[in-house]
Amino acid sequence: MTRPLRAVLVCGGRFHDFDYARLELLKHLHADPRIRTRVLEDWSRTDGWPGADFLLSYTCDVRPTPEQAESLARFVESGGRWFALHGTNSILEF
Repeated sequence: MTRPLRAVLVCGGRFHDFDYARLELLKHLHADPRIRTRVLEDWSRTDGWPGADFLLSYTCDVRPTPEQAESLARFVESGGRWFALHGTNSILEF
């Protein structure tokens, strides 16, 4: 058997039903028995990214700090895959 694929799901924020989104995304990830998923609500747990094969994010108005953004850049530059869904790029200021 091949080793499991390690995924990190970052799912949280404002203005959406993130419980529903998180559950639906986990259902899709669970459909592939090779995938093992760690779930986070924001960008603060960068310690889990280095061992991951891919990062999946579904957020809204959740901003990484400059240090967290640097960790994300290092993750991608070192070959990690990042699938940024829906409002991941949304930063709202009223």
